[in-house]
Amino acid sequence: MNPGLLYTGISALTTSVLTRSCALPTRILLPPAALVGAFTYFLLGTTSWVGAYAEELEDCYIPRIGEIRRMSIAHSGIGWERVKEGAAAGRESVNNGVKSILESIEEGMGLKLKAMGWAQEVKKEAQSVASVAQKDIKEAVESKSS
Repeated sequence: MNPGLLYTGISALTTSVLTRSCALPTRILLPPAALVGAFTYFLLGTTSWVGAYAEELEDCYIPRIGEIRRMSIAHSGIGWERVKEGAAAGRESVNNGVKSILESIEEGMGLKLKAMGWAQEVKKEAQSVASVAQKDIKEAVESKSS
């Protein structure tokens, strides 16, 4: 625990020295943020214990704020999942658009643009479909023979 405390203190002091020529809000906000970040990184067990104790005090003395905090944490998690799903859907949409553009260019001009990497992706998809079909055929043959 002692080295972790030293690293935490050094982090906060270094941040205060590095931000001494910055604007006042930066000088005020950054050193405590570095202290909390270093505390979380270097003293993980102590951080979890302190967090559990703070949550216990919160439930005892200000339960409504605790409910609001837990609800906001849950909603932010749900929001983050929606953002990830949206990004994946957007990526898929862009990939499909690029594929259709490449296919139309190939059809119109006769260029082999899929050789730049798109062919490998199509090949992997075809192999996975073929392996699933092969497995289904094997199961059908085994079920008919027995």
